[in-house]
Amino acid sequence: MDDDVLMYFRFTISLPTVKLSICPPAKNPNINIQKYTTWTVKWLHSKIIIETPCNKAKAEITYFLFLNKFEIRSAIGAPTARPSHNIAVAIPDSIVLSSELPSNLGAHRVLSAKNVPKVIAPTTEVIQISLNFSTVNIEHTTICLKLSALVETSKTEWWQEGWSLPAEATPIKPNDAEKLINNSFADTVFFSNSGSEAVECGLKIARIYQNGKGNKTRHRILTFHGAFHGRTFLTCATNDKQKFSELLNPYIDWCDNIEPNIESVKKAISSGIGVILIEPIQGQGGIKVMNEVFMKELRRLCDENDILLFFDCVQCGAGRTGKLFAYEHIGVEPDICALAKGIGGGFPLGACLATEKAAKYMAVGMHGSTFGGNPLATSVGNAVLEELLSPGFLKNVEIRGKYLKNKLEDLASKFPIIEEVRGKGLMLGIKVKADNQKFAEELSHRGLLTVGVTSDNVVRILPPLIITEKEIDEGIEILTQYLSEKSSD
Repeated sequence: MDDDVLMYFRFTISLPTVKLSICPPAKNPNINIQKYTTWTVKWLHSKIIIETPCNKAKAEITYFLFLNKFEIRSAIGAPTARPSHNIAVAIPDSIVLSSELPSNLGAHRVLSAKNVPKVIAPTTEVIQISLNFSTVNIEHTTICLKLSALVETSKTEWWQEGWSLPAEATPIKPNDAEKLINNSFADTVFFSNSGSEAVECGLKIARIYQNGKGNKTRHRILTFHGAFHGRTFLTCATNDKQKFSELLNPYIDWCDNIEPNIESVKKAISSGIGVILIEPIQGQGGIKVMNEVFMKELRRLCDENDILLFFDCVQCGAGRTGKLFAYEHIGVEPDICALAKGIGGGFPLGACLATEKAAKYMAVGMHGSTFGGNPLATSVGNAVLEELLSPGFLKNVEIRGKYLKNKLEDLASKFPIIEEVRGKGLMLGIKVKADNQKFAEELSHRGLLTVGVTSDNVVRILPPLIITEKEIDEGIEILTQYLSEKSSD
């Protein structure tokens, strides 16, 4: 290969296999690339290793999840290339939306999905106390078996939005909407495919409500520092802007983001606020539990000013805190609530719940979704709800959460590297005096999976809701050993 030749590698990724094809450079389309097409590709932790069978030449490619590219950083003995030659920029076909574990923790192969899942890390078997941002909350095997049965019974089912199949032609009969309404504040439910969609739906309900009442100047959305509500364009505008790329500017300019205190809210609501959107417990914001007095004052101010109160329970719902919804701990009910992640047990499902008052002006055609609320997705949601609402399940989550939090607080008293233990139920976090992402990665090498991708230098701990006391002890033992090593450095 000439020194000035830039080769382009295209990856088709359907894990665990990765197919590699090579495109000739534009400068020299007639170049012989046959000898490069026999390269094999395999995963190794957070990198991809490319090898040629002829001379074992290697090139390491760093996995850039958000940049939509792989960049070869080094190539040793690559065919006709100098060792320092930057061979290529590789462009993936499908990796950006991969459902793999975040790249900072590597790609881990599942060993067992029974009870708390065991996965193969780069060097060891690990205990997973992080469930992909609170998505698969209950026993993997149970959900897989139920999903398998649902798929089997729905092989002849065909779905199209707006068509109503007769009961005898529909073997799947989901009733999770009824379960959600019977166990929440809501009178209505709209099903979507994700949390972002559920939040978007709720914001549309709020806008339509204010316009329907003639309050056309009340179109602004109020959110709070540390907020994360999704990655669609509107939900990005409601997030804490400091956490997002400047490349998204200008954001939608009718979203205000303020400090979560009541004085700031009182000042803000005079500027045409129509809805207040808040997470009862911030996930991406650093596992921050909203103050109970503050939340009750929010409810009072909303009632006095005819502002809708919208709770985002995408991460802190579905039993994660020991209640079906996190707001139940504080005795404050919203007008609208978004739910997703854990409610689908790993299946794409979101739900927007609302009171009859909030949804008063919603009419046919004002909102819709091609696949939202399809029978298979809602049946999976129904299976999850059956598990969550089974006798004693949520109480057990509460008990395990207190046990784990007490253990973490004991460690915080012994190891100054832990500044604070936060959270409720099994939605916990530890604020550390270290790089939280590196902290989480080093724990994964020792056999404990957490998530370091969060604000305020917090490591998120989101174990399966079916975790046992014994498994908690195993995880705490690994964490204790790691903290001991860190403190002696």
